[in-house]
Amino acid sequence: MMPLAGGIVGSAFPFQSFAEPALKEPTAANIYDSLGVQSVINGRGTVTIIGACRMLPEVEKAMKAATRHYVQLDELMEGAGKKLAELTGAEWGIVTTGATGALIV
Repeated sequence: MMPLAGGIVGSAFPFQSFAEPALKEPTAANIYDSLGVQSVINGRGTVTIIGACRMLPEVEKAMKAATRHYVQLDELMEGAGKKLAELTGAEWGIVTTGATGALIV
């Protein structure tokens, strides 16, 4: 009964798709300018404190494809760890959000 109720109540509120953001796109050439945040020149390499690094187009494409499906995160981490081990020859691997995320895990 609850899924049905959710469908009825949910239909009363129009779905906001990611293609139609609730906020207007910033008009500034640099999105950070619209927030009053100063950009810096990265002379340090890949470090978390200055936004880590840019993603390759292939990574962005894979991330977008992954948003079309749901999985159990524990199972995803196990599968990704096995794949990283296979690719690198290591015993196991882990994907983290960066150096800080790796320390917390």
